[in-house]
Amino acid sequence: MTHPLHYCWVTEANGLGPAYRTWLGLPDGLPLPFYGDHGVCYLGRLDTSELSSRPRIHTTWGRSREAQLRRDPGGKTIVRIPCPWVMYRRMLGIERQPDARGTLIFMPHSLPNTELELALEDYVGRVVGDPRFPAPHTLVVHPHDMAKGLGERLEASGWNVHCFGSAREPAFIANFYATASRHTHAVSCRPGSELHYCHELGLVYRQVDGTIEERSLDERIATTRALQAQDALTARLLDRQHLLFHADGTASDRERDAFVADTLSLDLATDAVRRDFRALVLERLLPEAMPWLFEVGGRVASRLRTGLQTP
Repeated sequence: MTHPLHYCWVTEANGLGPAYRTWLGLPDGLPLPFYGDHGVCYLGRLDTSELSSRPRIHTTWGRSREAQLRRDPGGKTIVRIPCPWVMYRRMLGIERQPDARGTLIFMPHSLPNTELELALEDYVGRVVGDPRFPAPHTLVVHPHDMAKGLGERLEASGWNVHCFGSAREPAFIANFYATASRHTHAVSCRPGSELHYCHELGLVYRQVDGTIEERSLDERIATTRALQAQDALTARLLDRQHLLFHADGTASDRERDAFVADTLSLDLATDAVRRDFRALVLERLLPEAMPWLFEVGGRVASRLRTGLQTP
């Protein structure tokens, strides 16, 4: 369960809270006084929620994204750091297992307020029938889609289904690496951050074709998707990703390594960067988090007084 003193949900979700604290050597109860990307992000600007966030600092691990954000930071201090997921893995010494085997098939995931249409049986069948993706095969379903019953439907069809758990739970990142480290291959028709994490871990990750239709049930999501479609940096990086990781492509491992090194800022995976960012976090803790803690404390005290006055 999310710790009650956690400051920003974005820096806690998707396993980032444990990743940051493991890398920086911080206690679990300490608020993280900054905002940041909640995965590998290609967008060349800060979105509305990022611009309106409370903290002054915004972290990113995309080299190209950082360069673009610095042109229009929206009043934020943009700080590029190595991807916390990678630093978590390296700090804990997690490696691909010597007896690793099989393929993780990542299912494209929806949001609570979106619906996806995809010919699932065709997509999975093509992957399973492709010798480039060795057995055993495990279908990875996002928690949003587990809640919508996708996991049960796939299991009823005889597939082996796995979910890393709620993205709000600290164990999310540990579950990911415990599973990924036991496999040699991974694939998706719409890759997300897992492409970068799997490649950095040493899995062979490839993209395959698949027609996906997304229907937004929330106008805000539809607007966000439209803006993403118009973003030049997103288009450029998606094209590059497709060229490098498509199963039918001819890119070299060196080219893929260089791309992922940039999207995860592996050039900054040094003790000096860790020390400097840790010092910055501790420096910003009082001015950022203390007013919030007093605010939270006031709300808790008010509720307690109300409860005591209730007959």
